[in-house]
Amino acid sequence: MVVLGFIVAILGLGLLIFVHELGHFAVGKALGLKITEFFIGLPIGRALVSRTRGETTYGIKPVLFGGYVKFPEFLEIHKTDVETIEPGSPAQKAGLI
Repeated sequence: MVVLGFIVAILGLGLLIFVHELGHFAVGKALGLKITEFFIGLPIGRALVSRTRGETTYGIKPVLFGGYVKFPEFLEIHKTDVETIEPGSPAQKAGLI
């Protein structure tokens, strides 16, 4: 009975992770971002199973406690150059100048 409970807990956690990552995927697609990877499992090691459809590779990694969606454009959108730091601002108080 304990083994069955453990299996159900692992499957439940896997489903929760999948739904969470699917939310990232859906929002990225809705915003028109390029999504290159959608994986269940931590982004380490080679994929156990993977398939590429269009611009996205879908798959499962060996360490199943996690998942990720890769948005290469997301980093470019949020990349900023700081030219000046206002006196008295939190950045200045944190010693960034």
